[in-house]
Amino acid sequence: MKNKILLPVFFILASISFSACRKTNGKVYFRNLSATNATYDIIWDGAKLTTVGPGQTSDTYEESCEVQHTLDFKITNTSQYACSQSTPSLECGKTVEYSCSY
Repeated sequence: MKNKILLPVFFILASISFSACRKTNGKVYFRNLSATNATYDIIWDGAKLTTVGPGQTSDTYEESCEVQHTLDFKITNTSQYACSQSTPSLECGKTVEYSCSY
C-alpha cells in the first residue's frame, strides 16, 4: 500500500520541479540611435513602455517569450513614427536589443 501512495507523490514533485526550471520570459532593451537628436517613446504592444533620449539605452524589461509583440519607436510629443513598426518574438531566457535611427 505504501508504494501506491509514494509513487504518485514522486511524480507530482518531479512535475513541479521541471516547470519551475522552464523559462517563460525574455528580456528586451531599446537604444536610440537618432541622427536628428530626436527623443523616442517606445510603444510595446500598444502601450508606452519608456522614453529614450538620443544616444541613450533604456532599462531592460522582462516580457513574454515565444509570442508576437508589436514595437513602435515614436518621436516624443508628436504623432510621427521614427521607424517602421516591427513584430518581434522574444526567445525565452535571452536578452535582445532593438534600436532605431531616424
